Amino acid sequence: MSGIGEIRPRMQVVGADGKPVGQVDRLDGGWIRLRQPAGSDDAVARRHALPLDSILRVEVDRVWLVLPADQACAMATGELTSNPGPEPGHLACSHR
Repeated sequence: MSGIGEIRPRMQVVGADGKPVGQVDRLDGGWIRLRQPAGSDDAVARRHALPLDSILRVEVDRVWLVLPADQACAMATGELTSNPGPEPGHLACSHR
């Protein structure tokens, strides 16, 4: 992983296959938290996170993961079917 210090809120997060996963909300310890839909409770927000060691590289406006998007979404949400969909700024895990 490289460029962790360059990660900023609202950067796009994409899988190794180039498909979208979501947008960065913040870094939290050893985790990258993904943005949540308005009105999400804290329990939902805690589930939408990826470990920092899942980051392959950081580009100017994009965080690339070592996993394909489907696997990253499964890891971030715990289940692909309960995500909020590809609305701007939210998890994009429903691209399957």
